[in-house]
Amino acid sequence: MRARTRYACIALSSGRPRRLPDKYLAGYCPALVDESPLA
Repeated sequence: MRARTRYACIALSSGRPRRLPDKYLAGYCPALVDESPLA
């Protein structure tokens, strides 16, 4: 099974995009894998 996911963080107060918080990155970055095609 494969999936491509893009995460976005939106400030609820303004509705504008913002950087992902460090705690969020620490939880999700270890699950990311290289998107290179399989040989």
